[in-house]
Amino acid sequence: MDIPQRASPGISKIFPTNLRNGKPTLDIPTECSKDVFDIMDANGDGLVSIDEFAEGFLEFWFSEDPNNIYNQAYGPLLGGVGPRFDGIGSPPLHCTLMSQLISKMPTDYPLLTGSAHWKRKARTIFQRLDANADGYMTKEDFVITAQNLIDFLGVKGEKVEHIMNRRLELWAAIAGDKTRLSEDEYCSSCLSLVNERHFRLELCYTFICTEFNTIDIDSDGFISKEEHAAYFHSVNIPTTYSKDNFAILDTDGDGLVSIDEFAESYLEFWLTEDPNNIYNQNYGPLVD
Repeated sequence: MDIPQRASPGISKIFPTNLRNGKPTLDIPTECSKDVFDIMDANGDGLVSIDEFAEGFLEFWFSEDPNNIYNQAYGPLLGGVGPRFDGIGSPPLHCTLMSQLISKMPTDYPLLTGSAHWKRKARTIFQRLDANADGYMTKEDFVITAQNLIDFLGVKGEKVEHIMNRRLELWAAIAGDKTRLSEDEYCSSCLSLVNERHFRLELCYTFICTEFNTIDIDSDGFISKEEHAAYFHSVNIPTTYSKDNFAILDTDGDGLVSIDEFAESYLEFWLTEDPNNIYNQNYGPLVD
């Protein structure tokens, strides 16, 4: 990619120490800095000019090549494990950057005790996803919720398959090697999972991105008000509850829910036991 050569006002060089000093603000291990710097320093003079930086920036954002040398400009890409990115391709960039944008990391939350309130939240999700209300969560339920969404939006053509695939990816993430889950099994497995160190260090990002992508129907990296309402309808939550919940998720009030806003709500829902948490009704009113 050709970058026009021109004089740049202000500081036009990045020294290796600048890059190292900048990395901690994004919570990227500083040991990643040297290799990234060497790639950006295309002429090997020990400095990154504005033109070299611009090339790295454009290659990162405007390339979909899994082998592009600039893919790790922000450190190693996330999503190395889990069903969402296992054999499906590289994680979207908005998911890769998520962990560098959220204000509170999963490991910052205390371990859960499995309080009555927390179990009530887990049971609420189970009952939303048990579309045929037979007491078990199965693949069929996710097909039903996908069809609810398709019918609600009047979707046709390739988008139908896209929506269905997203829902089945969510089922795969939840079910693992099981073909069905009872309510008690679901609640028990969720409590065990969210307290695991591996979940909090890495796997939670896969779950967040999987669920986010399920709601982000047009795959533009944001959840719109319409997409949020459609999701509520698909899992049998009255859409009248969508407006207030969306306003809570949309913390900057721009009319869209970004991946970091969604991630914060997800973590606050799953990793807290406070009955007064504003994110308690992420999935509509809690069941009794």
